[in-house]
Amino acid sequence: MSGHWMGELRIGLALNTSITTLSITVNNYSLMSGHWMSELGSSLAHNTSITTLINSYSDMSRDRMGELGSSLAQSTSITTLSITVNSYGYMSGDRMGELGSGLAQNTSITTLSITVNSYSYISGDWMSELGRGLAQSTLITTLSITGNNYSYMSGDWMGELGSSLAHSTSITTLSITFNNYSNMSGDWMGELGSDLAQNTSITTLSITINNHSDMHGDWMRNLRSVVAQITSLAILNLTLNNHTNSYEDWINKLCQASSRITSPIKTFLEVNLFSESNEKP
Repeated sequence: MSGHWMGELRIGLALNTSITTLSITVNNYSLMSGHWMSELGSSLAHNTSITTLINSYSDMSRDRMGELGSSLAQSTSITTLSITVNSYGYMSGDRMGELGSGLAQNTSITTLSITVNSYSYISGDWMSELGRGLAQSTLITTLSITGNNYSYMSGDWMGELGSSLAHSTSITTLSITFNNYSNMSGDWMGELGSDLAQNTSITTLSITINNHSDMHGDWMRNLRSVVAQITSLAILNLTLNNHTNSYEDWINKLCQASSRITSPIKTFLEVNLFSESNEKP
């Protein structure tokens, strides 16, 4: 697939004044070349009616989100942006690129949702530019991050996303959901936890973990310490669902951390053990 195959769609969207929701899904299983996203991006920059953009994207061989990011910088109508990344092959490096800088310049988006579906090996700080964009944005108030792991996942892929939260002054609601169906190890939340302690705007934090396979390593290390120290929250929701027979200290330690919270916040803790043997050895 090559060429500007979205050309006519670009013209139609640029002139349309009634569409409020646009959903884009790209599933690429072979060679895809050409700046096909450029035509779509330019139309979004001129459209004045679309308020919700849903982008489901699986071709991560290069920064094809560049033109989309440029268009977001110019868009004045989109208020909700939902991004889904489906990784079917090795993914590393900064794949968000210009999308982050586009968010930094955007003057309308208030809600951002990021979903990562990993079907293959994923590593590296591929969210770096997106994180920097969030740090500069002054409008985004709600951020939702969902990770679905179906293969091996390691490394601090949250990377700059964590440091961006330390500098963000607009985000008030943060929701993190992780569904693990395969082997996961290491501190994949990296600096996300420690950087939350420096944030002064987040009032509601929700963390949901659904574990269906082996989850090893102290991946809650930094996040756990912040839960015990954070003072800016008004509401904290922690939900842990373990569907395996393996016991890991992260359940116990996270519960202990939540019990040490001294600030006057509402804390909701739910732990569900669905397997037959979940006692600590």
